[in-house]
Formats: sequence, C-alpha cells, structure tokens
Amino acid sequence: MSDGAITQLLVVMESFVMGGVERVTLRLLQALQQAHPELNITVAVQHNSGALASEFNQTLQITELPSGSFAQGKAIRQLALTLHSQLVLFTKGGLSRYQLFLPRGVRSVVVQHVPLALPGLSAGKNALRRLIAAVCYRLVDKVVTVSDGLNQDVCNALRLVPTKVKTIYNPVLTSSVNALARQELPASMLPLPSYFLCVGRLDYQKGYDMLLQIWRQPQLQQQQVFIIGDGPLSNTLSEQIAQLGLSERVHLLGADNNPYRYMQHAKALLLPSRFEGLPTVLVEAAALGTQLVAFDCPHGPKELLNGGSNGYLVAPGDITGFASAVAAIAQGQDKPLPDVSAFFAEAAASNYYQLFTQLCGGR
Repeated sequence: MSDGAITQLLVVMESFVMGGVERVTLRLLQALQQAHPELNITVAVQHNSGALASEFNQTLQITELPSGSFAQGKAIRQLALTLHSQLVLFTKGGLSRYQLFLPRGVRSVVVQHVPLALPGLSAGKNALRRLIAAVCYRLVDKVVTVSDGLNQDVCNALRLVPTKVKTIYNPVLTSSVNALARQELPASMLPLPSYFLCVGRLDYQKGYDMLLQIWRQPQLQQQQVFIIGDGPLSNTLSEQIAQLGLSERVHLLGADNNPYRYMQHAKALLLPSRFEGLPTVLVEAAALGTQLVAFDCPHGPKELLNGGSNGYLVAPGDITGFASAVAAIAQGQDKPLPDVSAFFAEAAASNYYQLFTQLCGGR
C-alpha cells in the first residue's frame, strides 16, 4: 500500500430502503466502479432488503450480515481480513461503532448525513448519540460530512480538529436523471393535474405532519400535493389525511424507483423537514428545473438555496409562511434556481477516491 493504490473497499450499510442515504451511496459506488474498474467493492449490509435491493445486488458484491451487533462486528472483521480490505466506509454515523472490530492497519471513513442532535429525540438519547460519536469518530481516520453546515456542527459538538472532518457533497446527480425524468407516468396518473411534490421517507424527520397543516391553509384550498415514499408513518399519515378532510388534495403514492418523472412536471419540490444533512431531493429537483420550497432546518437548505436567493426558504415550523411560498409559486412567482454542478456523481467519486488514496498512503 506504499503507493497509495486502493483495490479493496468494504462498505457497511444498514439496508437498501428507498432513502436518501441509500440512493446516494448506490450512485457513489457505481460511479467509483465506472471510474476505477480495478477497485473491488464489497457491501456488507445488515438487511439485504428494500426497494433498492435489486439494483444493489445486480451491480455490486453484497454480503448480508448476521443478526446481533457483536456477530455483525465479528463478520465485518472477518470480511476485512478475507478480502484484504484496505479501507472500510461506514455509510451512516451509527455504523462507526464497528470500527472497534476492524483489523489493525485497515483505514476507515464514516459519513455523517444528519445533525448529531436530532429534533424529536430526548435529551438523554441525543447525549448518548453524541457520546458514541465522540468516541467512535476519534477512532476512525476521517469523518465526511455532506454539507459545510454539518461540518461545523460535527466539529463544534465533538470538539474535533478541522483536519479530521472533510465536506464532500453527495453524489446526487448522474447522466441518467434526465432520461429517467422523461419516462412516462403511470396511466393511473393521467390526465396529469397541476400538483406540488414531496419525496422522502414517511417518518418524523420529514415533517409531513406539518405539511398537512400547511395544506389546510386557505390559500392552498385548490392545490394538489403528491407524496412519494414509504416508512413507519404511512398508516398514521393516511388516517390523518382522512381525518383532516384532505383526501382529495393530498395523495400518498408510496415508494417509486423513479421519482424524477414526477419532479419534472411538479410546480415545486417541497421540503417540510425538521432536520437534514444535505437534502438530495432539492438538488435533484433543481437539476430538472423545478422550483423549491424548504424549511430553513439544520442543515443544508440554507446552503443549497443560498439563503433564499435560489428558492423559497421559510423559517422552521412557519406553517403560514410555507403556505404563502407555495401559493406564490402557484401564482407564477418563480425564483432562480441554484447551480448544482458540484453534485454530479463523477465529482463525488473523484473526491472520495482521492481521500481513500491519501488515507492508504498515497499523495
């Protein structure tokens, strides 16, 4: 490894659900394979299931880990030894706990996608998250954050030296996005009404309960919104939509491997999230020329939307302000969109490969 060449990469993931982390990880690994065919990539996953499972299994070498944290740690160690892995990439912060099992000499990188302190968690649970990160992040070789705001959050919260943390924007865009956006919508959607769009898991983070309150505002009585995604709050949201009398205007479409064909035709992509790291859907929508409305949550929207110059940025939790921004777009009051050229998969793959090479002894 003296020349810094890396030929064996072990990637640790939770599952292949249709989430932002999983989508950008797939794009990153595919871009790395294309740019560096000599790089052998193995994905160790806790659960070989989810909407993206077939695509991962078709294009990458997959190993499903046994159940139980200790057994998984031992399996990751054995994989690293068997494959002669030079570096392990932990795709989510919590997975860095397996750093304790890695053989000596194996380098490691962890990717932090969300703030360390999560709204909705108790103070005790957030303190535990911070404690685990403080320990594990000192053991890994490098922490990658997906936005500058998140970089500052991690450095400040964990008191890490700035050189320990590096910002690399997510590989959000590929050459296939425009082609996917041109695919036909399901026949059941036609004729296509005028609509707004949300894309993301149905969980507390994404703020869909607030979206329902936004859609109750009088200025949006004639507007439709589609929500693409699945998750633990699917049944709860369905019930709330019915109880609030929104069934004719708020539509849950479930998971879809091609949300871009919906983005292409939407009036705007809406992000009512409570927190993010760097919301990939904003980048994807901007690349397709779709207007953007987002809460100014930590972290990412302010950075992407340039403080509100390139999209509507609304104070966190401001239901009325969010509704007003949606209404403004419905009336044709568009804003210029951000430049998202830094988010192409090729750029991210190049940045990650350069980091891997440096950690493995190269220059």
